[in-house]
Amino acid sequence: GIGKADIIVGIPSFNEEKNIGFVTRQVALGLKEYFPDFACAIVNVDNDSQDNTKQVFLTTNTEGIPAFYASTGPGVRGKGNNIYNLFMIAKELKPKAVITVDSDLKNDASLLLGPVSDRARRAHHFAMANNRAGLLTNISSMASSEMPSSRRRGTNTVKS
Repeated sequence: GIGKADIIVGIPSFNEEKNIGFVTRQVALGLKEYFPDFACAIVNVDNDSQDNTKQVFLTTNTEGIPAFYASTGPGVRGKGNNIYNLFMIAKELKPKAVITVDSDLKNDASLLLGPVSDRARRAHHFAMANNRAGLLTNISSMASSEMPSSRRRGTNTVKS
């Protein structure tokens, strides 16, 4: 098992042996740079790839960050199934944040974690200030219709 993680980065995939190593390495570098004080884990949530996605992922240098592989059963396809599996893992581990990164990125994925880190720090400071005043509002528990439209589009982080 994974044990405990403050931050989980999930990488959904299907037959991505050519890209998964690069993306995994970039994620590891980004976690080391932007979240050095957090217990992190990288999880490849796969669709039972028929190529070497699993082997490439598990042998990629993650700078000591635990890396775990989870797969759907044979014939079960779809990114939604991968995301579901990721959230089932997150439900068990209760991390502070879950981040998803596509397995076919060609860019420096580590740079994506910088803005996430900045937002996390600002949110943490905001929550601490408001918590002291007894005014903490949990946006993540709002219904989608109640959430500001700027928070509904393209959000890749989910607070558990």
